[in-house]
Amino acid sequence: MSFRPTRHHPGNSGGPLLDSAGLLIGMNTAIVSPSGAYAASVSRCRWIPSAASSRQLLATGRVRRAGLGVRLVPDHILARYEQKGVAILSVNPRSGAYKAGLRGCRQRTRGEFEFGDILLEMDDSPVESVADVAAIMERHQAGDAVKVVLLRGKEKMTISVTLQNVD
Repeated sequence: MSFRPTRHHPGNSGGPLLDSAGLLIGMNTAIVSPSGAYAASVSRCRWIPSAASSRQLLATGRVRRAGLGVRLVPDHILARYEQKGVAILSVNPRSGAYKAGLRGCRQRTRGEFEFGDILLEMDDSPVESVADVAAIMERHQAGDAVKVVLLRGKEKMTISVTLQNVD
């Protein structure tokens, strides 16, 4: 599910979201609808502390993230098929993933969907969830090459992908 915040409230956006015990559970970011606000979870906010990210944030006011240039299938869908790894939904045609030949899902002539490449490992670390892919990407910058082990049909392959800025 995707959404686009309808309004930005500079008075509370970026402020802490606390539980009833006063513990930090997130950060207020924007109003989504008249009935409620959107907040980023505290786990989503914790990735910034690296020195490089902090320097980038101070120098430019933002942090650029590296990525493959793909959209991933949500974990629960692949789990239905008892398949390990993370499936690629689609590949950006101007990305390192596209240049490396990665493939997303496709629709067959009868309307059935077929999985494309399934990520099994990245940088010698197992990939079992979309969160694993995000955690591995946090260790890299645009221009880095990442070794990807994937399953294409029944064939296991190793491909090098050059990362790009994805924000």
